[in-house]
Amino acid sequence: MKQLCVLCHKIHDSTNWKYAEYQTPEGYRWGWFCNKWYKPKTYEFVPQRIKDERVKYRKEILQPYRSGQLSKEFCEEYPQQVKKMVKAGAVTKKEVAKAKNVWK
Repeated sequence: MKQLCVLCHKIHDSTNWKYAEYQTPEGYRWGWFCNKWYKPKTYEFVPQRIKDERVKYRKEILQPYRSGQLSKEFCEEYPQQVKKMVKAGAVTKKEVAKAKNVWK
């Protein structure tokens, strides 16, 4: 939706517009703020059952990479798989040695 942002003073396309009060020399006014000035909060509502299953099935949902960084947790849980990855040339022994805990 294209609108005029009261702080940018530009008409542009943005998501998550917020209609809020702001202060000017003349007093308080209401206007639309783009997401450059307003960062919406996101909440995650997860039932306790799912939280428990994440702990219970942790090993099964563990991934080898997160944001391009090799997971130390994966290397410890699946040493045979890591050896196969090194043998295939997917990772180096140096990368395995520098693996970090990325899932905690």
